Amino acid sequence: MDYDFPPDLLAAQRAYDQADAKVQGLVAGDDDEALKAAREERLRAVMELHRHEFWRSVDNRHQADMALKKAARS
Repeated sequence: MDYDFPPDLLAAQRAYDQADAKVQGLVAGDDDEALKAAREERLRAVMELHRHEFWRSVDNRHQADMALKKAARS
């Protein structure tokens, strides 16, 4: 199924991906404060992403979520 993702939802997915990558890059380090801040940023991003009104319009959220990730990363 094809979805017409709103630009702000695509941006939210990209923001989450960036925040998650930042956390992953800091996990093995010794900078606990930076890791804490990165995790807080990631939490804000995932909350914005999953609270978006778009999700109320889809029948299969998992399928739509997988399509969003693919669209945001292409």
